Amino acid sequence: SLKSIAKGDLEDLDSKEDKKKKEKTVKDFESVITKAQEILSNQVKEVKVSSRLSESPSCLVADENELGGNMERIMKSLGQDIPDTKPILEINPDHPLVIKLKTKVDEDLVKVLFDQDVISEGGQIKEPAEFVKRMNTLCLLYTYDAADEEDRVDLGRRRTTTHTNITLFFFFFFFFLFFF
Repeated sequence: SLKSIAKGDLEDLDSKEDKKKKEKTVKDFESVITKAQEILSNQVKEVKVSSRLSESPSCLVADENELGGNMERIMKSLGQDIPDTKPILEINPDHPLVIKLKTKVDEDLVKVLFDQDVISEGGQIKEPAEFVKRMNTLCLLYTYDAADEEDRVDLGRRRTTTHTNITLFFFFFFFFLFFF
């Protein structure tokens, strides 16, 4: 039978070996799942390890008996009253960003992953300014080389310039994304 990969769990499609491997992976990522669930408790129903992702760090899926994000938007645009549902956030245990969460669950990174998933499924994030602020913080954090002494001295001056450049980049990115 056909089954939507955008809804529900795909465990019944896994072999016994795949199920054992996934159980081990879930145990390895148990603290990440718990902390991400706490961070996103108002936005997602649950956080779990995905077996459907290969390149993306995460994705949003609807529960087995719920409408997907696109269908919800279509129904709302037609004036239908539908109950608010929370999606399931699935994380890719092989993606470098998710692996980084194993050492330290960064709240900004978890929220950025969620917002990126909302955008990639065609939705609109509720707080775009907060998204840009978190992206700026993460860009500064991951592009700053703490070992370089000259950068430490010059970071204050460069932070303002970098913040402005990154903000302009994301402004134009979202401007073209939403209006074209």
